[in-house]
Amino acid sequence: MTQTSRGPRIRKSPKWLEARRDALLERKGELEHDLAPDPSLQQQPEYLSPEDQAVRERENALQTRVSGIEAEELGLVEEALGRLDRGEYGFCQNCQKQISDARLRAVPWARYCTRCQRSLAGEATARDGGGGKDRLRRASTNLQDLLGDREHELEA
Repeated sequence: MTQTSRGPRIRKSPKWLEARRDALLERKGELEHDLAPDPSLQQQPEYLSPEDQAVRERENALQTRVSGIEAEELGLVEEALGRLDRGEYGFCQNCQKQISDARLRAVPWARYCTRCQRSLAGEATARDGGGGKDRLRRASTNLQDLLGDREHELEA
């Protein structure tokens, strides 16, 4: 056990730390690849029908939202790599207790233990009056509508 400014720390094995680092670096690479501009998407035909233009605009809006989420996740991954380098990885930034191995395997960039994450999510939901769930539900519905439209176009 080591002592830090936040209290006692339990040392993880180098093999465990390396596995977490590998998972974080892999996800970082995926996100950087996804966020890189795709030149083929910038090529536009000279003329699009109003329907095709509407579909393109919806796809662009959806891609913008997805890119924002991926950019935020990339920031979390980079923060987790920094915590790993400082020896602070795997500890809740709220209560300073260890984050479970299962949670870190599922979400290697997790900043909070499950208990604190639920508590913080509950506070955020209470602050915005549940609006976050409504926005998520609307985004999911929009995505389903868009995918349904694309499937219908492919069938025609």
